[in-house]
Amino acid sequence: LGATDSLGTSCSAYDSTLCGLYDDADFTSADMCCICSGGAITCNDTDLGATDSLGTSCSAYDSTLCGLYDDADFTSADMCCICSGGAITCNDTDLGATDSL
Repeated sequence: LGATDSLGTSCSAYDSTLCGLYDDADFTSADMCCICSGGAITCNDTDLGATDSLGTSCSAYDSTLCGLYDDADFTSADMCCICSGGAITCNDTDLGATDSL
């Protein structure tokens, strides 16, 4: 089961006014809840099969290539995580359970 705060609330029910107020032994909102600047941040490249002018996709990029070989259908700064692009998501790490009160 997932962790909850001292009131039995999980991250999914949090808003920023609750951050840090009801933390307990198994729940630290600043570490677990995206709304409190916690959680697990992930980035997914958004090139969707597009490649740069050399035929290279984001998955093969390193930071030295960013912006050098962009073309009409490929913009590394927008599409590649390594170039500060891509789609960033946050997932709460409390596992979403709530305690019964």
